[in-house]
Amino acid sequence: MPAPSSRVSYDKFWGPLLLLCAVVPARLDGESYPWQLVERPGLPLPVKAWLMALPVAGIVAVVAGLSGARGRGRHFANFLAGTLCLALPAALPAIWSAFPEAGPNRLPLGDIGSVGWVMLLALLAIYAGSGMRIVRPAQVPGQAVGALGALLLGVFAFLPSEGSETSFALTRIHRLKE
Repeated sequence: MPAPSSRVSYDKFWGPLLLLCAVVPARLDGESYPWQLVERPGLPLPVKAWLMALPVAGIVAVVAGLSGARGRGRHFANFLAGTLCLALPAALPAIWSAFPEAGPNRLPLGDIGSVGWVMLLALLAIYAGSGMRIVRPAQVPGQAVGALGALLLGVFAFLPSEGSETSFALTRIHRLKE
């Protein structure tokens, strides 16, 4: 087993990535940096809380990674923070109302009851599998959960939408060209 200092730290990678969310604008047009969005008048409190959740999760991850804390509690806190950031829009529809371009009901996913939710669960499985893989590299369940999530995401992203010949992924790729 490698020495603790030579292993890649989950927190030191995902923490700065989450902190990057605090400086990347939501859109390229207008004032859409997260700190500008939080100050927008009329924005509901749950939306403001969600906008602040990613930087807070990033700070918690960076502090845990740099402090050298070990144990399941640290990994559980990181997993819980990441899951909450992903799940809050599903629980609070006001977030998708404030950011309609991010809401799955606006995306060409076909039946949101099947394809969209499978893709969200696939992302959660990839996240959980990666975390298990970091905590216990030799155990197979982390690899299996992450691989299953990646397979489901790949399959459902490239399935054609209902009433369309293109899939969600191809539609997003075509939008990048525009």
